Amino acid sequence: MKLLSRALIYGLSALVIVASVLFSSSGAHATVTPSSGPTSGGTTITVQGISFVSVHTGENYALGLTSEGTLYTWGANQSGQLGNGTTTTSTTPQPVLGEGGVGILRGVTQVSAGTYHVIAVTPEGVFAWGDNQFGQLGIGTTSNQANPFPSKVVGLNGNGYLSGVTQIVASGFHSMAIVDGSVYSWGSNSWGQLGDNTVIDKNVPTRVLGESGTGYLTGITSIASRGAHSLASSGTALYAWGANAFGQLGVGTTTSSSVPLRVLGPNGNGFLTGIEQISTGNTHSLALVSGNVYSWGWNVEGMLGTGSTTDSSVPTLVLNESGTAPLAGVESIGTGSYNSYAAIAGKLYVWGSNTDGTLCIGSSANQVPFATLPVWVLGESGSSPLENVLDYSAGNRVTSVLTPSGIMTCGDNHNGQFGNGNVVNSTRVVQGPHFVQTGFTIGQNLAENLLISGDILTGTTAPSAAGVVNITGTANVFGGTTAATPATVSWNAGTFTYEAALANTGSADLFPFGLASAGAILLGAGLLLALRRQQNR
Repeated sequence: MKLLSRALIYGLSALVIVASVLFSSSGAHATVTPSSGPTSGGTTITVQGISFVSVHTGENYALGLTSEGTLYTWGANQSGQLGNGTTTTSTTPQPVLGEGGVGILRGVTQVSAGTYHVIAVTPEGVFAWGDNQFGQLGIGTTSNQANPFPSKVVGLNGNGYLSGVTQIVASGFHSMAIVDGSVYSWGSNSWGQLGDNTVIDKNVPTRVLGESGTGYLTGITSIASRGAHSLASSGTALYAWGANAFGQLGVGTTTSSSVPLRVLGPNGNGFLTGIEQISTGNTHSLALVSGNVYSWGWNVEGMLGTGSTTDSSVPTLVLNESGTAPLAGVESIGTGSYNSYAAIAGKLYVWGSNTDGTLCIGSSANQVPFATLPVWVLGESGSSPLENVLDYSAGNRVTSVLTPSGIMTCGDNHNGQFGNGNVVNSTRVVQGPHFVQTGFTIGQNLAENLLISGDILTGTTAPSAAGVVNITGTANVFGGTTAATPATVSWNAGTFTYEAALANTGSADLFPFGLASAGAILLGAGLLLALRRQQNR
């Protein structure tokens, strides 16, 4: 029995080794299907094309994060916030460069656009660029000079580099990050927005104190900031600190605080709980709770969505478009400087300021100075709500919306923040940056029988030697460009493995048979080895 067990161990171990070798050779990028085929070619493969997956808007510029983890930026650039190595305004999309201007910044998993600075998270670290006059880049220096290249953000109190970040926020002139449930902040602190019980600016991350300055905040899952006040939520509790002249902290007063205070409940009763999402404008705040939206702070242009222009220092319910009941069924919320947004079933409500057409409500005949109740963001025709909204963001007097056809924008375009090649404002959304797929190569060979449907590319492989080859996708990025003068981009879409045909057959059914045969041979070898050892004793 021991002999048989030992033989089985030898043979089965060999079988496992063979299986491991064969299967590990077929691994490939998830966007290529299938990931392997014969050297004779003729395999039809599908490749996922490049697209924008999110849009982020600063004061007068914008960024698009792609499915490949790269960034494109456009608009104003006086502080180097476009990250393209210059301080020149661009009305068309430009790729963000890598650290110190080397190559392209890659592997971006999240990004946040502040007033004139940007912060992005990658596997290699957290990078920041743009304005740094208050130390908001977190690189250990303070400078009024533009920083047009990404630089790595340092760690807590300037030790090492920042890592383990689960959320990043670039605000007006300060920044925040969540690390292990704690909140780090740096930059401008004139109103106590760093939450460290001082009003001293910091050019390196510092830890935000706990409620009323006791200990430190812990268990935080989301943060938000746009102006000079900050919010942090644990889901069960919401904290606010910083500027409070209009009641934007939601604590029932208009007194600023340099330490976190707990946000009160609806109409000032108890405390706000069950928080699903938070967002802040320059001087107002929003929270999403069970499909309803609560707002508080400055309301001079109706950004609280209560049907009035009266400020509130405590959370109050946002009403529906007729003002007859609370807005319900909301899936996500957002804010611009003086606007608020709520997404429902692929459509987008907006309320607040309409300066330069920020509300996206169509023709000049429909224009109002502001909206105190939610109205739909309209489509390109200006006659019906924009549909299939995937993401949205807003700056100062500009609204950007991501749809399957690309980024659509309305409002102020004086600095080219539409990314469509001109500086013409619009009261309805217009097409901005988007990708058009053009093809892909498999190793050195162009894909044959190419078919393109939206962001999906299909083609067949040409004959090739056995081995692993790169799949390189190509596309044109449009935004102020034309079919005659496109901006062409390429990216590594994955890999494909050319497999040599196994002996005497071209059938794919040979693989499991061959694997089993190899295992059987090695199993037999193990048995013979064990028997020989037994005979020699």
